[in-house]
Order: sequence, then structure tokens, then C-alpha cells
Amino acid sequence: MAVNLFADKWHDLADEYKIKADKLKKQHKYAEAAEMFEKAAEVEQKSSNPRKSYLGIEFSSAGSMCKKLGQYNKAIEYYKKALKIEEMRKGEWVDVYLSNIGGVYKVWGQYDKAIEYYIKALKIEEMQKGKWVGSYLNSIGTVYKAWGQYDKAIEFYRKALILVAEVGQQDRIAMVLNNIGEVYKAWGQYDKAIEHYRKALVIVKKLGLKDKIAICYGAIGLVYKAWGQYDKAIEHFRKALAIDEEIGKKSGIATRLNNIGLVYNAWGQYDKAVEYYRKALAINEKLGRKDRIATQLNNIGLVYKAWKQYDKAI
Repeated sequence: MAVNLFADKWHDLADEYKIKADKLKKQHKYAEAAEMFEKAAEVEQKSSNPRKSYLGIEFSSAGSMCKKLGQYNKAIEYYKKALKIEEMRKGEWVDVYLSNIGGVYKVWGQYDKAIEYYIKALKIEEMQKGKWVGSYLNSIGTVYKAWGQYDKAIEFYRKALILVAEVGQQDRIAMVLNNIGEVYKAWGQYDKAIEHYRKALVIVKKLGLKDKIAICYGAIGLVYKAWGQYDKAIEHFRKALAIDEEIGKKSGIATRLNNIGLVYNAWGQYDKAVEYYRKALAINEKLGRKDRIATQLNNIGLVYKAWKQYDKAI
């Protein structure tokens, strides 16, 4: 009986650390959150009867925090610990942890390893006839897109599209169509990019997903900008902006304003470009988005440089 009570103390302490970690995560304090998740795992292991599924989640959560921090080595280390535990207990999360490892390798630019782990996850899900086969196919497509292997990206996206369509997952159909559009845009096949973005747009409109509608309009606008059709680009960015304003999505508003500025800059209308960049900058400053603030200031500097107002550019 004493052993069980002692084990429960370790469980309780692990739970306390996890609660602290979750709070820190919500506050975007990822380094501190990772430390708390690791402590939760450490004390869980001290129990005479550690909760294996919890232990895997704690290591995985620490890995997720490290990924956000760009600490990819540590993220992989934590995810592999979670994977080993899950494999030993023959749990249901093996494919998820494999996918998580693949996701880290993808953002790390190690595309061959990313494909390797996503394929492993896919094979397990296919054997289990699980519902995430389409998602893993889509993930493999995103790796090939990032890798610049557009034909393979399209191949896997189309396989994913068939599967999500079979089960009637309309929001996922829209997501995959959007991803195919992204590939065609990167490939310079703008007509096909527009075609797939518009198909996605039809679906999200039917579903009433306003934030996704704004994303589709924004994506179409970016294609028109790349295509040099600046009037159509502005038109679609304004549609996206109106929706983001309606739903109060500040980050989206800043993105649309910045994109409108990009078009006016490319169009040589430098006064309007600066106007929209400054509007985007003001929002990003309020949101405390330091990376976007730097981008905005750089964009404004580039406009003044093109405008030959070198004193303001500096």
C-alpha cells in the first residue's frame, strides 16, 4: 500500500509540472514550458508504476516546445524518447510520433529524413486503415514542395485529395486544393494555381469558414501579384482584408495591408506602398510581432531606396 501511495505522489507532482507547462505554453514561454514538460517526465519515471502514455505525451510536448524554439536537435531527441516508449507499450500514437519527427526534419530542411519518417507513419496508418492516411500523404506532399520536387508534391497531394474526398472531409479537401495551388504557384503555372485556389474558395464559402475564405482570397491575390496583374491582386487582397476586419483578425489585417503595399511597390506607386506598409507596421507593433516589425521596416526602407529617397531609406 505504501508503494502505491508513493507512486501516486510522483504522479501528482508530474501533473503539477504539466499544468505549469501548459500555462507557460499558452503564454508563449516555450523554453520554460519545455523545461516543465521535461520535469514532468522525469518525476513520472521515478514512480514505481509510471503512466507510460502520459510519459510519452510529456516528452512529445517538450519536443513540440523545442521545435517552436528552433532547437531541432532537442526536439528530435524528445520525440524519439516518446516514440520509444510508445513502441514498447505498443500504443496507438506510434504513427503520430513518427510524423512529429518528420515535421521537425521538414522545417530543419532535412527533407530526405522527413520523407522517411512520414512514410513510416503512413505505412502504419494504412495497415490500421486509420483516418489520417490522407493527412500523411498531404504532409509528404508539403515536404516535396519545400524540396522543389513539384511533380512529386502534386502526386502525393492528389492521392491525399482522393482519400479526403472519399470520406467527405470538406475542410480537408479545401486544404489539399489550396496546397496544390501553392505548388502550381511556386512552379509558375499561375492559371492552374488560380483554378485550385478557386475550388478551395468555393468549399470554404459553403462551409462558412470566414478565416479560410480570407486566406483563399489572399492566396489568389499573391498569384495575381506574381503574374503582374496588379489590379486583380489588389482586388483580392481587399476582399481578404474586409473579411479579416469583419472577424477582427488583427494578424490577418496586417498581412493583407502588407501585401497591398507589396503590390503598390511593384507597381511603382511608392506613396501608396509606404502608406500601407505603415498601417501594417502599426498593427504589428501593437501585436508585438518583432519579426513582422523588422520585415515592415525593411519593406519601407526598400521603397524609399527605389524612390531614391536615400535619407529616409536609412
